[in-house]
Amino acid sequence: MSRGSSRTQEWTREPCPTPLVAGELGLQFYAGIPLRTREGYNLGTLCFIDREPRTLNSQDFRTLEDLAAIVMNDLEQRMQSRRVS
Repeated sequence: MSRGSSRTQEWTREPCPTPLVAGELGLQFYAGIPLRTREGYNLGTLCFIDREPRTLNSQDFRTLEDLAAIVMNDLEQRMQSRRVS
């Protein structure tokens, strides 16, 4: 798991730092990874939530990291194209 990534299998067993997960929606699963620029700025988090408890294996979490990299690549390309225009 990379630095700054977060995964919790089932919030009912751990204190929940996210009110959305523990609140009225009754969410039982959260997995997230920061969306970080090449310069190291955190823009937000790509996360997956569910009302059912889930388990992520190492491959699942690598896929989440890959998806975050794709999102950041697209955002950075868009920002670059605006600078050129």
